[in-house]
Parts: sequence; C-alpha cells; structure tokens
Amino acid sequence: MAESRTKFILDFLVSTLPKLINKLRGIILIPIVTKILGQSAYGLWTNFAIGLTLLSGIASLSLGAATNKLLVEASDKQLREEFWAIITVTTVSASFLGGILVVFQNQFAAIVFGGTDQSDLVVILAAVLVLSLLTRQSTQFYRSQRRMGIFAGVKSVRSIVELLVITVAAIRFESILEIFISYLAFHVVLSACFMGYVVLDFGIARPNFARMGQYIRFGLPLVATGMMYWVVNVSDRYLITYFHSVEATGGYAVVYATASGLSIFSMAIGTVLFPDLASLRQANETAEYRHRLNTVLRYFFLITIPAAAGLIAITEPLLRVVSTADILKYADLMYLLAPAMVVYGVFNILIQSLLSDGRSRTSAMLWGAVASVNLGGNLLLVPAYSATGASVATLASFVSGLCIVIFWRRQVIVLSFGLLVKIIAASVLMGGVVFSVQAFISAPYVLLLPVLIGTGVLVYGICALLFGVITKEDLLGMKHFAEQHLS
Repeated sequence: MAESRTKFILDFLVSTLPKLINKLRGIILIPIVTKILGQSAYGLWTNFAIGLTLLSGIASLSLGAATNKLLVEASDKQLREEFWAIITVTTVSASFLGGILVVFQNQFAAIVFGGTDQSDLVVILAAVLVLSLLTRQSTQFYRSQRRMGIFAGVKSVRSIVELLVITVAAIRFESILEIFISYLAFHVVLSACFMGYVVLDFGIARPNFARMGQYIRFGLPLVATGMMYWVVNVSDRYLITYFHSVEATGGYAVVYATASGLSIFSMAIGTVLFPDLASLRQANETAEYRHRLNTVLRYFFLITIPAAAGLIAITEPLLRVVSTADILKYADLMYLLAPAMVVYGVFNILIQSLLSDGRSRTSAMLWGAVASVNLGGNLLLVPAYSATGASVATLASFVSGLCIVIFWRRQVIVLSFGLLVKIIAASVLMGGVVFSVQAFISAPYVLLLPVLIGTGVLVYGICALLFGVITKEDLLGMKHFAEQHLS
C-alpha cells in the first residue's frame, strides 16, 4: 500500500510539470500578444484556442480517455491493436469535422472571429485539429499505462516549443495571421515526430475494432461532458465578442487566464487520480480509495485556497507586469474568478472519482447541470454587464455543480469543516497582509511581485502552523518523502 501511495505522489509531481508549463505558457503569451499586437489580437488567439478545445473534444469521441478504464491491464498485442483502432477512428472523425469547417469557413469566421475577413483562421483551425488530435490520443494512451514520464515530457516540450514559435513569429512578423501559420507548421512537425516515436516504441499493428463499441459507450458521455466543460469554461468569450467586442473578450481572457493558473493542481491531480482510483476500485480496496481521495482534497485546499487569496491581493501589480494598463479596468474580476477556480478544482477532483467508478453518464449529467446554469447566467448577464456578468455566471455555475457533486459523493467525503474554516482564516489574514504591504513598498512591479509572493508564503506558513492547519506529522512526512525520492 505504501508503494501505491508513493507511486501516486511521484506520478502527481511528474504530471504537475506539463500543467505548470502550460499555464506559464498561457500567462507569458499575454504580454507577448497584447503588447506587440494589441488586445484584439489576444481576443482572436483566445477564440482560436477555445474553438480547438471544443472541436478536439468532439472529434476524439473521448476514446483516448476511455483507455484509462479499458486498457488498465491489457496485453501488449491488445494495446497495439486497439491503440491503432482509436487513432484510425479519431483521424477520420477529425478530418470530417475539419472538412465541414473548410466548407463553411466564412460562416464560422463571422461567428468565432467576428468577421468573414478572418476565414483563413478557420482553415488553419481545421488543419491543426487533425494534427493535434494525433498527439492528444497518443499521450492519453501513455497516461492509461501510467507512463507519466512520457506523458509529461511530450506535453511539456509541446508547451515550451509552442511558446518559442509564437514568440519568434510575433516579434518577426508582427501579424496575427503569421502567428497562426507558424502554429500550424509547429503542429506538423510535432505530430510527425511524436508518431514516429510511437511507432518505434511499440510498433504498428492492424487495428482491432472488436471492442470499439465499449470504447464508444464509455466515451460518448464524456464527449457530452467535454462540450459542457467548454460551455462552462470558454463559451462566455464568444458571447462577449458577439454582444460587445473582441477587445472586451481580450481583456476578460487576460484575467481569466491569470486566475486559471490556480487550476494547475486540480488538473494535475485529475490526470493521475482517474487511473489510480480506477485501479483501487478494480482491486476492491475501498478503504484505501476513500483515504486517497480525502487526502488529495485536504492538500488541495491547503495549497489552492491561500493561492487564490494571494492572487487576489497581487492582481494589480501582476496585471501591470503581464499586460498593458488597459487591462486594469478588468482587475476586479479576480475577486470572482479566483474563488471560481478553487471551486472548480474541487468539482473536478470529485468528477474524477466518479469516472474511476465507471460512471461517465453521471459525470455528463453533472456537467450538463453546470453548463445550464452557466449558459443561462451568461445569456442573462453578458448583454448588460459584459465581462462582469460572465464572471458572476462562472462562479455561480461552479458553486451549483460542487453542491450537487458533494451531495452525490457525500458517503466518501470525510473532510473536517473546522479544518476548512482554519485554512480560509489563515488565507484571508495572509491576503490582507500582502495587500497592505504594497502601500509601503515603492519599487518596479517586476521586483515588487517576488517580495509580495515571499511575504504571502511566510505569513500563511506561520498562520497555518499556529492554527494547526499544517501539523508536525505533515512536515515529517514531507521530509521523509523528500529524503527518499528527491535527494
């Protein structure tokens, strides 16, 4: 059992790397695009990225995610045959969907990018869809086999090189179209190299479609889940563009992208938690299942609640560093979006526990409820209140979803309410100190930020120890783990 827990922690640490790099990439892109090309260009980039997210989820049929449940203990022959079956099916579906985009490129351009003059971006989107899906499905396969080093390595390299490509294109060409063309060229090279590695790693086999029905039955509800996720997380950008302007979308997207850095931990946890809990369920280790889930929730609260409080406290200097002064009028949105990301993180962790039980339809229903609240709130509030209305709808939808899933999973959640109150109290005190310190320090914002972050870490650490949030056993456990595995 100790070995299983150690593997979970190591896999989590490894899977955190690509999430961290990807989020940093998103934050670094903000000043690159907004300061070189302007707020409108960042709005176009945002709409392209979220469109790719939606279309990839549909075209994949969530077959790659289904491998985490159906290929846990498969033979080498079965792995090869079913992997190539998944690649074949999803390549066909992505090509079909991309073809529809190309045929109706003007209509999609008007809806997604605010005008038919951006139809070239739709054609590029269609090509990137097919290429990126090859990489996505292959990395999902390595995840299902708990080969987290390859999974994390590919995602990390992709994010880093992608950032370099976009940066060079922005500086060299100063054109949003040239950036997208460079982005397409990057995906051509990436998909060719990674698929070559896959072939060398475990070879080519004749696709075996015998169990494809099982994959589709498990995956299709997850497609609905992915669409609901898209509605909740990114559809508000399109509504802001439609009712207001792409400039407003760019401003909202900057603050949202900054706040979404808080989701690094929940996404990394979810990457490992789904296959890990699924294996515990399959082994009928119910006690360890509950212990693992509740331990994950406890440490998630310990990290993300103070991180949210600190992010709210440093919003203004952070936005001044990563973007332009025009974005500061959206700074107050962080009071809504940072808590929303924490709530979303808990929701996502509990959803992964549902998926580990094979309850993909229940997951889809829960996401459907969240999406309904979100879409209804956006349609009601965005026309009049723009980005503020979208932020309120985001927080309200995540809170409603969390309430439902907590009720659904109440039998496996045993966290102390008193502990949660102590964490919040320590975080609020820390945030107040960090906010107050800013009035007494006169320094360039790029130098001020590390001081504020260090102050926050120190104050929260002291408060957490005084309140009993972090115990002596926690410190000894972390020291023991570090000595064994990180020295």
